[in-house]
Amino acid sequence: MKKVILIITFLISSMSFADAGDAYRFNLVLISNTGETIHGYYYHNTYDSFDKSIHRGNQFKSFIKKESIEIYTYISSINLENTTIDFTTNEFKKTVNLNNIDRIFIGDYLDFSPQDRLIELTEEEFNIVELRNPTSTLIYNMEVSENCSYVLLTWQSNSQLSNHKKEIYQKYLELTTMSNAEKSVFWNYIKLKKQQLLEENILLINPCVPL
Repeated sequence: MKKVILIITFLISSMSFADAGDAYRFNLVLISNTGETIHGYYYHNTYDSFDKSIHRGNQFKSFIKKESIEIYTYISSINLENTTIDFTTNEFKKTVNLNNIDRIFIGDYLDFSPQDRLIELTEEEFNIVELRNPTSTLIYNMEVSENCSYVLLTWQSNSQLSNHKKEIYQKYLELTTMSNAEKSVFWNYIKLKKQQLLEENILLINPCVPL
């Protein structure tokens, strides 16, 4: 587990020199013009700094500079020591037109280095996510991708992550010798492999950080 976290942390920190801006997660309460109350999490990447003393209430609109936003009414946060991933599904996604919002309340917020903190899963994938921390292992090769990796996660005690990791890693390495046209073979393999892993209650994700 610690080796996985160290590598993920290295990926995030090693890319921090790039001018990728800042990322925020806001826990919002929105009151519509008709009195409807909407709760949800909003993720925002920006080159501007958020100041809670200035951008509170309806001044939040001037900070995000958008007429509509997508919020998630439910997320499941998984802690991997000093790395956190938020899982959700399309079922919890809601598009909000801010022109129809009368009041905005920010319950709390987090700022973090731009990364794939929020990962939208299928309903089948989301159903195997538990609140406790999973067992995980990382599949990474800098020659294939500097800023992305594959991660296997499971909440089952009898899983065979190491065997799956070896298989996927070998396929992953083949990308270095494939033409762009041939790479579709790998993506088809990953699609089928993800489904196979789900039958064993194992989740395969592909988080990235900005270059």
